[in-house]
Amino acid sequence: MPSAIDIQHRDQLFIGGRWVAPARGGRIELVNPATEEVFTAVAEATEPDMDRAVAAAREAFDRGPWPRMTHVERGALVAELARRLEARHGELAAAWTQQMGGVASFAPNVIGGGTFQLGYFAGLAGTYAFETRQPASMGPGQAIIVREPVGVVAAIAPWNAPYAIMTQKIAPALVAGCTVIMKPSPETPLEAYIIAECAEAAGFPPGVINLVPSHREAADHLVRHPGVDKVGFTGSTAAGRRIASVCGERIARVTLELGGKSAALVLDDFPVEQAGPILAGTICTMTGQVCATLSRVIVPKHRAAALAEAIVAAMAGIRIGDPEDPATVMGPLAMRRQLERVEGYVARGIEQGAKLACG
Repeated sequence: MPSAIDIQHRDQLFIGGRWVAPARGGRIELVNPATEEVFTAVAEATEPDMDRAVAAAREAFDRGPWPRMTHVERGALVAELARRLEARHGELAAAWTQQMGGVASFAPNVIGGGTFQLGYFAGLAGTYAFETRQPASMGPGQAIIVREPVGVVAAIAPWNAPYAIMTQKIAPALVAGCTVIMKPSPETPLEAYIIAECAEAAGFPPGVINLVPSHREAADHLVRHPGVDKVGFTGSTAAGRRIASVCGERIARVTLELGGKSAALVLDDFPVEQAGPILAGTICTMTGQVCATLSRVIVPKHRAAALAEAIVAAMAGIRIGDPEDPATVMGPLAMRRQLERVEGYVARGIEQGAKLACG
């Protein structure tokens, strides 16, 4: 493993406050998309490991100290987790670039935003109205509204921004008093390993934070597990549809952030010579592998050709190359299946009469 990333337990899972061997001894190999070479491997969780993780998180929630601590006490530990992760920003940035090919120059933005989430929610611990009183809607007296933790949370993060999205899921859950099971993408698990190591060093009670990298079958087992009270998932619409159906069948809480096609509106009052560079910049952010990418444009027909020319001119100046090179603006796609998908879309567009204007 590259020396820039100092993970001590990549051959193990973090369950119940301990680093443990995977039940079936599996490994998940990680490929650097810039070189297409395997650069390290981590433990692979399977169904028995998911059962162990749920049991640990269930024990920590049902009988452990975590949900019985005050919000301020929990917030202090989450803030300590943020401090320890901040000290490892260099490793987190290196992990992001090596796993999914994000350009190193942009990595600080992605990583810094993730740690900010932890600090933000830790700060809310002392100010958020977890209990409120208001006049009763029926009859005299007052109604007391108490916001309680839902229980065991399965946090499933994607591969494009694995650190920021994982912290967005676990930070509010932890402050509220939930216990969490981190299920990172099998392509990008290293950030979750660093979170687990920092949580252990910060002194979180056993079972509050667990880590189980896995492939789809074991992840489905986790989603279906009756001991999981809430699933938070960010990823494809197809996977989200499956998760929603499973959670619906067992009446479990679920939050989904799924795929979309963000549109840019370029109307008559906006200069195309300004719109071109803006759109080229958003298209190239994380090689287009981000939910906020303006991947289609709605423009008056009489301006379409001029806007296309402006985008092509801006794209011609984009430097594509090694994501470690500070001058690189756009790195590789994250994995071969993504490359094949994009090339398939290009081929389909040409078949249907589109013109390949650049590249």
